[in-house]
Amino acid sequence: MDKQKRKPIDLTPPGGGLLHRCTRKFAILISLLAALVVVGQPWIGSRVDEEIHAKLLQTIRDALPDAIVDVKSAERQGNRGILVTGLQIRLPLESAELGGERKSFASQPMIEIDHLELKGSTDYGTLLTDVPVFSDVVIRGGKLRVVRNADGEVNLERLLKHLSSSAESRAGMPTIRISDVDCLLADEQQLSHQELTLRLTDGVLVERERERVITEDGKSETRADLLQIRLQFETDLATGLEVQGAISLDDQPSLLTARLDGLMLDERLLNYLPVSLVDQLPPGLAIDGQAELAVQLRTQLIDLKSPHSEELDTTRWDYRWTAAGVLSNGLYSDRRLPTPITDISGTIIWQDGELHCDRMMGRFSNSPLTGNIHILPSGDSAAVKATLVAENLLVDEALARGLSGNGKLQSLSKVFDLYSPRGATGLKLTYDSTGLEPMTELSLDIHDMDVTYAKFPYPFHKISGRVIVRNRDVEVQGLEAYSHGQRFEIQGSLKDAMDFPTGWVQISADGAVPLDNELLRALKPETQQAIGVLRPTGLVWLKHLRYEYAGDKYNPQREIDIDVKSATVSYEQFPYPIHRIQGGIRLRDGVWKFEDFNGYKGNSYIQLQGQLEALAGNDQRLTIELTGTEVELDEELRTAFSVKNKNVAELWDQLQPQGALDHLTMKIEKYKSREKPSLYIRGKKWVPDDSFARSRVQINPTWFPYSIDELTGEFIIQDGHVQLLDVRGKHAQTEFVFDAVSHFNADGGWDLGIEHLSVDRLGLDNDLLQALPASLSKGLKSIDLIGQLQLSGDMRFVKPKNAPLTSSWDLKISAGGVSLSCGPRFSGVYGSIAFDGVSDEKGFRTKAWLDVDSMIWGNEQLTKVSGPVWVDSKQLLVGRWAGLPEAKQQQVDSDANGVVRQPQQATQSLLSRTAGGLLGVDMQIQFVNQLRVESGVEGAISRPADRFLLQASLSGADLGYLARQHEIKERAGGKINGAIRLRGEVGDRSTWTGEGKVRLSDADIYELPLMVALLSNLGGNLGGNRERAAFSASEVDFRVQSERFILDRIALEGEAVSLYGNGWMSFDEELSLDFYSLVGRQRLAIPLINQVVAEASKGLLRIDVAGSLDKPRVNGTAFPELDGTMERILHDLNTRIARPLPNGGEPLLQLR
Repeated sequence: MDKQKRKPIDLTPPGGGLLHRCTRKFAILISLLAALVVVGQPWIGSRVDEEIHAKLLQTIRDALPDAIVDVKSAERQGNRGILVTGLQIRLPLESAELGGERKSFASQPMIEIDHLELKGSTDYGTLLTDVPVFSDVVIRGGKLRVVRNADGEVNLERLLKHLSSSAESRAGMPTIRISDVDCLLADEQQLSHQELTLRLTDGVLVERERERVITEDGKSETRADLLQIRLQFETDLATGLEVQGAISLDDQPSLLTARLDGLMLDERLLNYLPVSLVDQLPPGLAIDGQAELAVQLRTQLIDLKSPHSEELDTTRWDYRWTAAGVLSNGLYSDRRLPTPITDISGTIIWQDGELHCDRMMGRFSNSPLTGNIHILPSGDSAAVKATLVAENLLVDEALARGLSGNGKLQSLSKVFDLYSPRGATGLKLTYDSTGLEPMTELSLDIHDMDVTYAKFPYPFHKISGRVIVRNRDVEVQGLEAYSHGQRFEIQGSLKDAMDFPTGWVQISADGAVPLDNELLRALKPETQQAIGVLRPTGLVWLKHLRYEYAGDKYNPQREIDIDVKSATVSYEQFPYPIHRIQGGIRLRDGVWKFEDFNGYKGNSYIQLQGQLEALAGNDQRLTIELTGTEVELDEELRTAFSVKNKNVAELWDQLQPQGALDHLTMKIEKYKSREKPSLYIRGKKWVPDDSFARSRVQINPTWFPYSIDELTGEFIIQDGHVQLLDVRGKHAQTEFVFDAVSHFNADGGWDLGIEHLSVDRLGLDNDLLQALPASLSKGLKSIDLIGQLQLSGDMRFVKPKNAPLTSSWDLKISAGGVSLSCGPRFSGVYGSIAFDGVSDEKGFRTKAWLDVDSMIWGNEQLTKVSGPVWVDSKQLLVGRWAGLPEAKQQQVDSDANGVVRQPQQATQSLLSRTAGGLLGVDMQIQFVNQLRVESGVEGAISRPADRFLLQASLSGADLGYLARQHEIKERAGGKINGAIRLRGEVGDRSTWTGEGKVRLSDADIYELPLMVALLSNLGGNLGGNRERAAFSASEVDFRVQSERFILDRIALEGEAVSLYGNGWMSFDEELSLDFYSLVGRQRLAIPLINQVVAEASKGLLRIDVAGSLDKPRVNGTAFPELDGTMERILHDLNTRIARPLPNGGEPLLQLR
């Protein structure tokens, strides 16, 4: 259902013709009552009153045929006149009026007269013989109800409209005097249930003769008389109301004037207005004040009938209202205003349908107001021209709230919402609706005000300048404002600023202001993001901010130039604070650019550039490039690395870097649609000669606590990957060169691969031993390495999430003249060993290949040493045994995976050339995690209780070379072959046990001290030929026990004589030997013959040897008796040979 349109307010009062007609017809009605007596009426005595009563009723009913008339009484007052009492006139109620809410108004009598007195001669003679003349009519007491119905019809006009024309034209009207009559005015749609009461205290209606007029032809023209009126009223709403004037009884002009003194303008007046009019008033309207008012009404009946017109009624009333008044002590308020307008005063002139309120004055929020209002007729509505001036208006939140929802000032309210002004200002408001479109203009002459612009909500203080708002247009003229001590200039011009703005707004500053949260919050969200990602602090200079609008208030073309001064930034994705920053932030074509940024972090010089740009799909891309020199590897840099990748921080914590980089480049790319940014970091440390950083770079890995100093090279970090290129460093005299690659997994794990590792002058010092795994460190420490090594190869470290660190390596260690112990002591080692191993939850293990060009063992030189080695957390295996653990592990893997593998190639013994022969070694060392406590000269000492098993063989060695190596001057020669198996604890000779054999062939040993002594005792049997008697071959079978070589069998065989015996020799070369001589060689394997020869030789010689190897003492005994020792020596010589050593395979002694 369409909402009914509200009718415009009609400020023009009802037609003056209505007032004129009703007044004149009421006077004529009273005159009719004064003409009740007809000449010659036979009134007799007591019937006079009845006749008067009947005549009165009949006269009123004839004059007012639609009225219901009632007269209580009509009596002759002697000869003085007639008194009528209780006269009531009403109109019958219609059906619509019966059901109306205001039935009480229409149902009451329209005219009630308590006393109506007709004064004149009323004696019987006059009544019977003459026409009585009533010169005066006096009305005392009564009521006159004037009611306007919903259709705008006035009941009084309806009552009098049928008054006959003949009655109106009757001449001679008595003087009418009225007193104590209540004029009750009401509208059936008014709010109040009571009528507006005007008490007529004194009134006179007198007919006056009009002056005669001489026409142009010289004739005298007579015009109808005038009805002169003077009425005085009393009312609660005013101190006095007086109406006077003259009403023409013909078509000549009439004039009425009214003067209203002390009119009370308050809410009581509103109660008498129609609801339709009240609805159009502002909500919460409240008025108060006093007024002095004068009103003039000029009316004239104009005949519009033309000679040829056949219309019966061609007349109309021409009326003109004129009013003037003075308003004082006024008050106006409605809900749109936060505070009432008080002390209202001014003049009011109403003329020709125009209302002029001039020289209006008042106060609003303690601010003086001046203004004027002109209301002009314009078609079906009224046009308004108004001006309001406030010299020092207080603008605050209350005023802003009051303007919201105000129809004609809605645009002004929106301006308040847009700029949020607070303070004092001069104001001039002009409203003009006389044109095609209403025009509202607000001019603000701002003296001291605070403003926050909604598009840039940064508070400005002490604003001065001018703002002009024309309807929906805003113009800012030379505004000056201050914020944080700096002057800002604001200019702008916007058309249709609220909905489809076109124009511009510009702000610039004379200097820098703090870059704080208040300023950041003033920017648009995307601008806040552009700057907020850097988390800046410091000073910024807003050199230029301009918004260009082309009809879209949400997407203006923006230009922003911001200079950064002495600032600090810390990018939220890489919170590395940079101080003392200078630079510029520019916005052009929707792209934010960070230009010419530079600053410092300690001694580091940092440069920064980047941009933020919008992409399709409401996406954004932020790119930042940061370049620094002499960048300290401090905790803040670590924190910056760890924000988006905790693994980098973990790697940092494990490497523990210190020092400063020469050059650091960081590139960040962040998309709004993606959670994580792309991070690229590249750092460089140049060699000292090219470096300008004053501090060196050092790392001290927690998983390998071996500090590396003077690091150079570069690293790259990108999306979870870390790459180290040409990294060089030192530890004391040790130099390192390597590349590395590290990857960080999403689950928190990481791996690190060290490639192209080259370590020069590496020594097994305490720093390195403490850094290595305990098991490896223990093994390396036991070799007691002296000298420097070279290391090369690759290493890999893997750290899964919630799992221990694992490592693997493929390394080659080269030595140049080092010395070490591996059971025996080796010196002058030149060569290399290649390691391939791992360290994981199963422990440490590695296989190696030894390739030594030369090394010294005691006084012996070993050359071309090569062979396999195995080292794990429990053991060291050399030679054939080195392949056993790997073979077992492969067998376990094969069984687990169901894969059939090819058998491994048989490993070899550790081989070496020495003394002109070939030495083969197989060895086991078991690492025992316990110490053995021993007492010595210096007190109790502790040593490892590691156990070993050694199996060695020597073939083709040169005896002469060995003699010279032991500084034996006597001539010696021959070839030595031998084998030994030895077991025990490393470093404790008392635990050593074993067995072995030595074979000497082609011997030339007769000049050796021991041989000389032996031969001396055999001299009688040799026939003086020592060379013939010299031993050319020898065999020794021995055991090792109790720090001695137990020589179970010694055979010194020569052409003439042989010596057989046994004995022992200590590790300190002390001797105790027993020999028996035999003739020739005993090589026959026939026991009977050997026994016969032995029996034949019993009587030859027994030789005892004691002393030392260098100074033996030999004693001989001729023809000895056969004793137990001799029996053992001679017992089955063929069976006393050493058992052959096993050819590889499992060791003879299984170590626990």
